[in-house]
Order: sequence, then structure tokens, then C-alpha cells
Amino acid sequence: MDHPAKCAKAILKAAKSTHPWTTDEVVSFCKSSSTSHPHECVKSLHSKQSKLSVPAKSQLCIHSSPTSDNYSCTQSLPKLPKSYPADFPALFCGTSSPTSASTSCLSSLKLNSFTHTEALRICQSASSSTPAACANDKSIQSSLTSLQISNLCGGSGVMGEDATQETVKCVKKTPSYFKVEESVRLCSGSPTTHPASCATAVDNKLKRKLGVEGTILLCRGAQSTGPAVCASAVPGKVSNTTTIELCKGADSNAPAKCFKESAKSMRNDEDLMVSLCKGGGRGGEGDVSGGVLECLEAAPFTMGRESKARLCNGARDKVPAECAEFMWNKGIQVAKGTVEDARLNEEHVVKLCSGVSSIAPALCYFQAPNSLSKADQETLCEGETNIYTERKEGNGKGKGKETSTSVAAMCASEGLKHNLDHSLVVRLCRTHVSVDTKELIFGPISCAISAPFNFAPNQVLDLCQGATNGFPSTCAKRVDNSFTNSLKVKLCTNSEDFTPVECIDHLPSTLTQEDAVKLCAEVKTLTPAYCISSLTTSMVTNRDISKCRKAVSTATSLELKSVEYEGDALLPGTNMVISLNLVDQYGQFRNWDNDTYVSAKIAVKGSGGAVLEGKRVNVTENGVALFDTLSVDKEGNFSLGFYVGQTVGEVEVKEEKEDEQFSDKAAAASLRLRVGMDPTEARMAGICHGLFDSFMCSAEDDEPVRVDNMEAISLIPFPSSTKFMPCVDLLEEAGFTVTQSWIGDLWLRSSSGVEILGLGLITKDMGHWERLGLEVGASKSMIKKAYFKKSLEWHPDRWVQHPHLRSKAANIFELISEAYRGLTGCL
Repeated sequence: MDHPAKCAKAILKAAKSTHPWTTDEVVSFCKSSSTSHPHECVKSLHSKQSKLSVPAKSQLCIHSSPTSDNYSCTQSLPKLPKSYPADFPALFCGTSSPTSASTSCLSSLKLNSFTHTEALRICQSASSSTPAACANDKSIQSSLTSLQISNLCGGSGVMGEDATQETVKCVKKTPSYFKVEESVRLCSGSPTTHPASCATAVDNKLKRKLGVEGTILLCRGAQSTGPAVCASAVPGKVSNTTTIELCKGADSNAPAKCFKESAKSMRNDEDLMVSLCKGGGRGGEGDVSGGVLECLEAAPFTMGRESKARLCNGARDKVPAECAEFMWNKGIQVAKGTVEDARLNEEHVVKLCSGVSSIAPALCYFQAPNSLSKADQETLCEGETNIYTERKEGNGKGKGKETSTSVAAMCASEGLKHNLDHSLVVRLCRTHVSVDTKELIFGPISCAISAPFNFAPNQVLDLCQGATNGFPSTCAKRVDNSFTNSLKVKLCTNSEDFTPVECIDHLPSTLTQEDAVKLCAEVKTLTPAYCISSLTTSMVTNRDISKCRKAVSTATSLELKSVEYEGDALLPGTNMVISLNLVDQYGQFRNWDNDTYVSAKIAVKGSGGAVLEGKRVNVTENGVALFDTLSVDKEGNFSLGFYVGQTVGEVEVKEEKEDEQFSDKAAAASLRLRVGMDPTEARMAGICHGLFDSFMCSAEDDEPVRVDNMEAISLIPFPSSTKFMPCVDLLEEAGFTVTQSWIGDLWLRSSSGVEILGLGLITKDMGHWERLGLEVGASKSMIKKAYFKKSLEWHPDRWVQHPHLRSKAANIFELISEAYRGLTGCL
């Protein structure tokens, strides 16, 4: 590479007109440079920071690049004390990636109170201005030196302001015999006061043994008084070093208990005893120590003490020993050798069985395909936790048999059947997910088999690891080929359907592919895409993407789907069937919604006291709210409001809000209704019903209706028919076929009723409303319409050709007439 040469050439050229560099300085600066960019940094420093020495410039610029923040860091530093060296900017900003947080920390620090090395210690690696706040704390400035403060507060920004305050409290709570600098060393970097509590819990006997230095080593970083409790329980003859190593980090005396009780098994080898017992007691006193000793006792007799110690360290029961015993015995059977042969695998046995909760790793190792190398088998089985149990029924003589198989081994066998790369199979099948079907076991393999042919093994691994089926690969194949393989992997990993791809399809074309994948990867709904599409700006930011990924579809409004009712006009009491689609804040139909409440209510303003009858509250089904029993009891023009909520109470609150505001602003949808006939239609209906009433009441004088034959055709002769000509539409609506003869007679054809006599006939027991087939409270016009239809059907003159039925029809006609007179009267 010639980059160092380019760097040197550029430096020497710039040095002619600025500050001279020696040859050694140029070589030292450029030899570790992989680009020629650092000279640009140096060039800018000649004019901006001419006081810097050559070594200082080198330190600042050696990692510089065109996009580096090193130079901008020097420009944002606060005014420095005169006592600070000229190359302080280079020392402070010469890190590979200086941040604005570190310069902000330096700006907040009382610089005159600290030397430049102390300022570097406090702020150079700060992630916020918290270290400066810690160092400026008056309560510690009065009792600590600036050096102690820098040691205590340096880098504390990673913990946050509250944690830093706890560090200061820790210093103040240390035992009185601690010197200030000792308290600082104990508490430095601690986000709690626990180290001080631990040191305070050290009793006099232990204090005399460990001293202050030993106490600091024991309690630094403690999360409780456990280390002190543990150390007090360790036999006095044990060395300080062993005591501290054993009990550091403990939360009870369990490690000490384990240490004492393992002495015989470990032959008083303190190093092995510490290796076996240190850090124990996480589950409470006696919990882990008991498990360790139980494991130690159950471990294979011929296993070495060192191996036993590593095998049983931290064990909660004897399972690691059982795992080792299984491998030990199985290894002898497989090798058909001796115990000495098996000893050669101690390291391997410990690695697989240490810390396990079942014998799954051992079972995996011996069931793994033989075509895998020993190293691959070990990688496959280390940490394995899952065993697939399958029961085979007996042949009638026995009780059946259960077979146990390692999930990882089954998965690997399936992968090798399909000639997948051995290394890929091992990494795909290292599963820690409990499964109960073979389909789930083979999920990663199914995915890998169907992966796009141009995917590299590492891309297949990223796509398919943890897959429960082959769908991630199916998803990746469906993504547009303009996307890179890496983007396809990010989009489709863990996918269970095509939703991520469909999300991409619904995005604006202005969105970059990288941003599209950021938004749509692993989504379960299309809501994120609708959210992005709803933005008014064409520039989509990372903040927009983050916001829309979290977007949740919310039921906000309703779209009217249909309104249906019988007849040409909606009359009072007429049943309506109203269907509405539930949509979200982005105008999308929520076709999966089955639990949103929707209510209907007449707007108070202009209702005139009208009542909306029927079931007013329903629950959506597949996103549709259906009202099929609603009716209005009065004529007029009304506004119907519909309200949505997750509970009945929520929709009732919205209804009350609408009542208070006298508007439909709280409604998710509104519908304008005209109840009653159009004035022209109403006038015509009145004329026609009046004619019909007069026609029927004068039947004895004019005899306008007669039945001619079996076809049951009713005749209105001329000239009476001329009065009925405007009413033909109403007659046809009532179910008649109306034809006019050449001489002007009207012929009415309809069912004779013979076929239905005896089936659901009108009886004397029925009330007036039921006889006419009406709901109670129907309007007068509906009463006349029903009577008109039924009287034509059951008039006795229509049944002259059926004398055996005519009397029954006459009785029914009389019941109909009685009902009509009772409800309206015959005028």
C-alpha cells in the first residue's frame, strides 16, 4: 500500500509553509496510517492550533479521517486554565471517537479546581455531564482532594446521576477507621452503597485478619453484606487471599459452608476447594452449597479432583454429575475399552456437563450423526437442554415404550440428510427452545433447505436460526430482487407470513430500501406502513420509523356499508338493517376486530322527542357492526349517531358528550334519516286507501269484486276501475299482478290462498295487530296497507269455486275486517 507514502508527501509539502517537521517525526506519524487523510487534520491544525507541538498534532490526528470528530472536538472545548499544557486539546480529543458528551462534561467542570490529568480522568470517557456534577459536589470537595475526587467520579457518567450520588453516599458511609483515600478506592464506580455496608459488616476478628486493604478487596463491588458474612464463616487458618477469592461476590455463607464440607473430597486442596465453591450461595444460604456437595458426591468415582471441582462448581443439584456419569459409562460402552480410556475425555465431559439442568448434552453427544467431527458434536451439544420424548404403544403384551431423543441431534440428522453444510447444520440446530412436535424441531432445517440459492451460509444462518418452519425463506424469495440478500434476511427473519413483504408493498416509493426494511422487519400487521404513508412530509426520519413501528391500529371511526328496510319509504316502526365497517386512525378496515362495542343513538337536537327502538348496542364481528332491529317511532328528519368504545360504559360516555354538545362530533359516524312518506307519495296513498275503504264498505250495493274461475282473478269493472288507475303501483306492491282490458276493466291476479288454508291461519284468539301481521304501534298507513292486502286475499267472493273452503275464508275475512275496524274504523 502507498498510503503512508502519500501521507508523508502531503505532510512535507504542508510543512514548507507552516511548522517544520523532522524526517523522524513524519515517519513516526505516517507509518501507522492506512490512509493519507491524517495530513488534512494536521493541515487544519496549522492555522487553528499553531501552538500545538508536533507530537501533540500527531496524537490528535493519527486516527483522523474526513468524517472524524477529532478536530471539531478541539473547537468545542471551553476556555482552559493557563496552567493546562498547550497540547491538552490533543490529549483530550485524540481518542478514536470523541463525543459531544465528553466536551459537555469538561465545560461543566470547575477546571481551576483540577489539574489537566485529573480533568482528563473525569471527563475524557464521560457519556454525560454527570462526572462533572459529581466532581463539583461541595459535600465531597470539602473532604476529598482533587485527585481523590477524580478517582471517585471519573467515568461515572455511565451510571447516571442518581447512581453517582449513591457513590458519594457510599464514601460517607464507610467505617470510621477508613481513610478518605481508602473509602474512595472502596466505592469508586459503585452505583450503590453496598460496598460500604459490606465493610461495616466485617467484624473485629475478620478486620484484624484482613486489614483495611483486605476488606477493600473483599467488599469492592459487593451487592450485599454477603461477602463479609461468608468471610466470617471461613476457618481462621485459611489464608486471606483464599478467603477473599472464595467470598468475593457471595450473598451468604454458602461458599464457606461448601468450602469446609468439601475438604475431605478435595483433600484440603484450597485451590480446588475455592474453584468448587467460590461465588456460591446465589440462591440463598445452603441452597447452592448443598447442590455442590451433592454433585461432588455423585460424580464418577474415577474422575479427577480437578475435573470434579469444575464440573460441580455452582451446581444446584446432582444433575451435572448424572450427566457426567452417563457420558462416562456410555463412553466406555462405545469404545469397548477401560476406565482409563474414558479418562482421556474428562475435559470433554466437564465442558458438556458443567452447569446443566438435564442429561440432554450427554444424550445429544451420543445421538449426534457420526459424520460430524468430534468438535462439531461438542459444539452442537454444549448447552443443549431439550429432549423429545415419544411413546410407542405395545403389541398387547407390554405397556409400550418411551424413547428419548436429543432435539439438537434429531435436527442435525435431518439437515445432513439434505446435504447441508456441516458447520451450518451445527449452528442451526443449537436450539434452546422447548418443542413438542418434530415439525418444530426441523423448522430451521426446513427453512435452510428452501433458502434462496444465492444466499451465503452465514445469511442462511441468520435467516433460519430459530425458525419454526420454512416461511422465512418463502418470505425472502418473495422480496423484490432489487433488495440485497442482507436486506432480505433482515426483513424476513422470524416471519410467519407475508406481512413484512406486504408492508414493503404498501410504502411510499420515496422511502429507501434500508428504511423500508427498518420499518417492516418482523411486523405482524400493515399498520406501520399505513402510519408512514399518512405522514405529510416526504422526508422520513429514523424517529418517524421508530414511531410507526410501534403504531397500533385503533378503532376510531365507522364507514356506512348499507341501510336496508322494506318498502319504498321508511315509515315509523319500520325495521331497519344498518351495516357499518369499523376503520382505524389511518382509514383501514379492521376486518379482524371482534370485540369493539358500537352504539346507535338519535341526536337530541331536532329529534322532537323521537325514540330509537330496538337493540342499540352491538359488538363488531370481523370488523362489521350490524344493527338489524332498529326503528324510529315518529315521522320526521333525524340524525343517527354511532359511537365506538372498548366497553359499554365508554360508548355511553361518548353519547352523553354528544347530548351536552348538541352535535355529532363525538360520533364515529352519522346518518341522516327521513322517516315517513314523501308528501306526494303520502297524498297518493291516502287517496288509494280511501278508495279502497269506500270500495269495500259499499260491496253489498255495488258488488265490485267477483271471482270468475279457479284462477282466482279479481275484477274491478269499468268505470270503477278509472278511480283505481293511479293506485296500480300500490296494488302491485301488495302482491297483485294488475292488467287492464281493452274496455277499461282492471284484472287483479294473486294467490287464491287455497294452498295455505289450514297453515298458520288467522284465528279468533289473535289480537288485532297480529291478525294484520303488524308490530304493535304500527302507523295508520301501515294498517291500511296490511288490511288492503289481506282483505283482497280472503274476501269470500274469491272462493265461490271452492264452497267447502268459502265459509272458512269468510270467517277469516271477518276477523281481518274486525281488526281493521277496531284499529281505525271504517269511514
